[in-house]
Amino acid sequence: MKVLLNIKSLFVLTLLLAIGTVAPSRAYSGGTPGVADSISVKLVPVPPVNPDSGKSAFAKLVVKNLGPDVNSSRDDFAPTITADGRTMFFASDRNVARNHHHFWETISPENNDTTWGMPVNVTEINSDPKSDYGDGAASIAADGQTIYFASNRNTTVPDDVNIWLATLDGTHWKGVHEVGAPVNTTSFETQPAISPDGKKLFFASNRPGKVGSEDKQNVDIFVSHLLPDGRFSDPVNLGTKINTEHYEGSPFMAADGTTLYFASEDPHRDPNQPGLGGLDIYQSEWKGPSDTDWTTPTRLPAPINSPSDDFFLTVPASGNVLFFSSNRPGGSGGFDLYVATNPPAPKPTLVLHGRAYDVNTKENLAAHVVIIDSRTKDTIYKTSITDWNR
Repeated sequence: MKVLLNIKSLFVLTLLLAIGTVAPSRAYSGGTPGVADSISVKLVPVPPVNPDSGKSAFAKLVVKNLGPDVNSSRDDFAPTITADGRTMFFASDRNVARNHHHFWETISPENNDTTWGMPVNVTEINSDPKSDYGDGAASIAADGQTIYFASNRNTTVPDDVNIWLATLDGTHWKGVHEVGAPVNTTSFETQPAISPDGKKLFFASNRPGKVGSEDKQNVDIFVSHLLPDGRFSDPVNLGTKINTEHYEGSPFMAADGTTLYFASEDPHRDPNQPGLGGLDIYQSEWKGPSDTDWTTPTRLPAPINSPSDDFFLTVPASGNVLFFSSNRPGGSGGFDLYVATNPPAPKPTLVLHGRAYDVNTKENLAAHVVIIDSRTKDTIYKTSITDWNR
C-alpha cells in the first residue's frame, strides 16, 4: 500500500511527521477499499507570541516543578520529549548503584503537561547497573523511532564520553551502538540533539576547535550532518554567535528546524538581558546557509531562567510548553524537572498522525508514506511503516 499526500501550503509551515509515536495519540481515519487510504492531518495550535494583553509579553509564563511522582531526592535532568508531547525520557541517578545516571521514561496519560506517570527504568538502553559506566543526556527523534544518548561505556580513556543510539523495534529498543567517528573522539562528546528531519546532529564537546581557550573545561556546541551512506560528517563548530569562551551546551533544535535552544554560562552574551546566574537558557535562529549563520541569541525570561543553573530543555511540536532542568531552591533533590507554560514559542509546525488499516478487518497494514510539495515536486518526507504498535 502507498499513501501519497500532497501538501499545497508549506510556505509558512515546516513539516514534521510523527506517526504512531504513542498509541493513544494516533488519529484514525477510514478509507474506501480500492480507492484510497488516508492519514488524518491536524495543525497543532501554537500559542500567541504575546500570551497576555497587558504590557508584559510573558505575564502568563508559569513554571512548575513536575512533582514527586517524577522528581526524586537525587538528580533528575536532561528531559527529551516525543513530538506529540506524550512520552518523556530523562536521566536520573535514583535507585542506581555507584551514583551513575541511567535513563527513565514517563508517560502523560491524559496529554496533561503537568501530569505524568511513575517513571520506568529503560533497561534496554541503560548501561549495566553493576558496571562502572553511566549514561547521560538523550535526544528522541521526531518520529520516536530513534534515540541518541551520551554514555561513557565501552571506553577506558578517562573523561571520555561518546554519543550512542538505539532504534525502536515494535515496543523494544534494539541495535544499541556508537555513532562512531568522526563525531566521537577520545574527548568529551555529549548532550546530543537530533534535528526534526534527522539530518543534523548537534552536540556539546570539549574537542579541539572551540571558541576561546582549548581548556578541557571550555565546552562548545558542534553540528554534524547525516551523509547518504548513513555516517555523520566531520563536526563543525557553530561559531561565535552561539559559542563563547565560556561553557555552552545542552542544545535542542525545535520542530521548526531553525530555532535552537541552548544553555550558556556567559552572563554578558545578551547585552539587553544580562545573565541571571549560573547556566541560563538562550534561543537563536539559524539563517543559513552556513552552519555558523545564527541570529544573536536572546535569553529566555524569568522564571524559566533563575539565579541557579537552568539547562537541558525540550519542547514538543506544539511549542506551548517547555520542559527543562534546574537546581533552583524548592526542588525535590539536586536537579529537578520543570515545565514552563506559554513560553516564547518557535515557528508553527504541521504534525501528521495516522494509521493505515483494512477497513473491513480493521487490521493494520504496512504503508509507504510519501509527502510531496505539489508546487516544487520535492519529496518532503518518506518512510515505510510495517509495525504500528510503536
